[in-house]
Amino acid sequence: MKTFANRDEAKQFFIDQILAEAKVEKKVLTDLEVKMLWFTEEHPVPGMDEDALDKVADEFDEKFETREWEAKIVGLLQRGYQHSSKPENFRAAYAVIADEDHYLLVMVDQALGTKLKKVASK
Repeated sequence: MKTFANRDEAKQFFIDQILAEAKVEKKVLTDLEVKMLWFTEEHPVPGMDEDALDKVADEFDEKFETREWEAKIVGLLQRGYQHSSKPENFRAAYAVIADEDHYLLVMVDQALGTKLKKVASK
């Protein structure tokens, strides 16, 4: 099982899984969508200061319908998990960020919550 040293590594794992599944399905995520996967109001985001993060959120709100976009990400996560040969890595990444406030967790919980929470709470 992969270990994650910090929240950034754990989030990057989930983002990489989303992008990999999108590639398999020949779907494109824009740079703005990827930046939004990093969104949090609580922790620093690699490569973005607070003003930049606020601009990303504002631009995202203008260009995307939140529910539709979240459903797209949830689907990619679910199918990526199904295709994964190492689902334990999803659990390990989840355990690192489960108690924090990250927008990505909204979609991870919808997609895989029951599969991941059982293990993370042990």
